[in-house]
Amino acid sequence: MSSIFKERSPKRDDPGSVTSKPPGIDGEEYARRFWLHYLHVGILVFIGEAVCALVYFVLTPHGPHRVFLITLTSVVILALISTFPRAKRYASTGWRSHYSFGWTLAAGIILATSIHLDRGTDSPILFFLVLPIVCAALALEVRQVIVCGIATLGEFIYIWLDEPVINRSTSEISMFAMLLVGLVVIAVGVSTARVRLLDDEMSLRTNLTSMATTDALTGCLNHGAFYERLEVEINRALRQNESLSLLMIDIDFFKAFNDTYGHSAGDDALESVGSTLVELSRSFDVVGRIGGDEFAVVLPASSLADASVIALRMSKALTSPKRPTVSIGFASLDPLERDAKQLVRDADRSLYEVKSSGRGRSAPLASSTSSKSETRNVPFESDTDLKMVEEHVRAADRAAAEALSILDAYQSTSIVGLGFVDRDFRIVRINPMLAAIHGGSVSDQLGRTVEEVVPTLWPQLEPNYQFVLDTNSPVANREVSGETSSDPGVTRTWLTNLYPVTIENEVIGVGIVVLDITDWKRIDDGPNSLHRTSVNLL
Repeated sequence: MSSIFKERSPKRDDPGSVTSKPPGIDGEEYARRFWLHYLHVGILVFIGEAVCALVYFVLTPHGPHRVFLITLTSVVILALISTFPRAKRYASTGWRSHYSFGWTLAAGIILATSIHLDRGTDSPILFFLVLPIVCAALALEVRQVIVCGIATLGEFIYIWLDEPVINRSTSEISMFAMLLVGLVVIAVGVSTARVRLLDDEMSLRTNLTSMATTDALTGCLNHGAFYERLEVEINRALRQNESLSLLMIDIDFFKAFNDTYGHSAGDDALESVGSTLVELSRSFDVVGRIGGDEFAVVLPASSLADASVIALRMSKALTSPKRPTVSIGFASLDPLERDAKQLVRDADRSLYEVKSSGRGRSAPLASSTSSKSETRNVPFESDTDLKMVEEHVRAADRAAAEALSILDAYQSTSIVGLGFVDRDFRIVRINPMLAAIHGGSVSDQLGRTVEEVVPTLWPQLEPNYQFVLDTNSPVANREVSGETSSDPGVTRTWLTNLYPVTIENEVIGVGIVVLDITDWKRIDDGPNSLHRTSVNLL
């Protein structure tokens, strides 16, 4: 150990070197506080002892070398006073232990010089020699304590042997020497025990940090630690002008897999996916489990093309008959909106485009346009056939663009709430009207589950959604009543229609049509309420 706390410089290739620590587990902050207190107390004690020595020298003007000793002591006091305000800076450095070690040795040498020039073993400041040993035992490592102890013993022996006339008895000097030896032994023992205790505390702190930041099932970073690391990597990418990409991985139909094979099989699938992602990732990539069946991987120094290659490799490795398929979306850091929220939002949208277009893929929907260039490489019998195929492709693209533009225009102007959720009940598309009914904006609700958006209404909605998925049949004109976060305390009523959305006879999600009928209900209930009131009066 180089100091009372082990200090470690983070390395770029070490995925755990910059892992965020929860509040209260930051050992470096503890170390700074300890060293600041230690330096303050040590400086004050040495100032006090130096002042006592200075008073002694002034009160005994006829002693030897008084001018020099008074000058030396005054300089030491001034040096210690000037050092006190800088103790906070010294406590934050990596060489604070060496600084304290140097000061302790210097203090011993100055004390020995003063004692030798005063009256040797007859000097009353002889007992100040114990201070360097005590100071070393409180904070320095074992070998530094040993050096300070040997130096103090050597200084005492030099004072003793170089003194021409010894007035103290041999027994007194021997007892003081044994006192110093005993102090050195105790200091080494205390230092050894302290270092072992701190090693145990550091190991415990490391384990607590790991438990607080790591998902126990998969070994990946948990939600909070992952997003803290994402912020760190984004800041590093901006400082170093590097690209950065983010993969969002979701297990397809995981709820159905859990219901069919049991939670034990589901846990095994999650563990397998997490370990595979960690194994395939580079040493400086960041892998996290950010939800129940959702994972994410930060790819530092990786462009969108690099992310595409990595995503394809992970998709192939995660394809196994023993577990569900996975959908992977990805995005790169936008140079115009360089923050974590935008990056996560882009990757989320990419993921849900993939899921809504068939799942089990490793590229965003936008990249599927590359398939057009691949079809052009297929050999045709004549140029006429190739031109016909290209014309059909262009016509299909125009029709799709027109349909999407009409849908977007209708969604933006409709007085009816419209939306689409996948089989995991995550919102893939939603218009502003339905988002307003939920109590938020469109961008805040995309990618979230219906339960997360409207938790108070979910107990009424879940059976209807599940019925559509299980039976491939619509649920028409179902009234749902309750409160939303945007209008607490007010009960509203919505007429809800749910429709299965299928691709090749497989239900991929639920289409939503919602109309707020609260005011209509109040109008309809008006005559009935008046009639009931009249009857009660009669």
